[in-house]
Amino acid sequence: MVTSRGEESVKRTVSLLVAMGACLLAVAGTAGPAMASSPIKITAAYYDPVNGPDPATNAYRNKEFIVVRNSGVTAVNLGGWTLRDLARPTTPAHVYKFPTFKLGPGQSVRIHTGKGLNSATDLYWGLTIYVWGDDSDTATLKTPTGSTVSSCSWTTANSSPKFC
Repeated sequence: MVTSRGEESVKRTVSLLVAMGACLLAVAGTAGPAMASSPIKITAAYYDPVNGPDPATNAYRNKEFIVVRNSGVTAVNLGGWTLRDLARPTTPAHVYKFPTFKLGPGQSVRIHTGKGLNSATDLYWGLTIYVWGDDSDTATLKTPTGSTVSSCSWTTANSSPKFC
């Protein structure tokens, strides 16, 4: 079969575009799992500090906390990330915004509901109310762009702490 130079050029162009498309699909296919396998995870929720009516004190509010762990090999700056509870019909979601904070590899940080002094292992929301529902709730960790990285849910079938 004899083809013209123009037909040969079109065939090469089509072959090149098909190959480029396959490469793009391969790269796009790996983007989702990379986020899903983030080393930053919520590992525990301590939502009912006394297993009953909660005293309205800062000390007890600080016994209510979420644990976030970096299981990776490099530090991650959590500045601008958010931790939120599930919105209820009568109240919007409570949202904690992380300050500039690096979580080292293999390290965990506790985000307490009440007031306190931030450290390398403990961050404080500074609230004067309890956030996490004793009956049910969901803690959700998001990046500054709003991508969900991790979540942890519980119901009355669970007991505090809930390990995720």
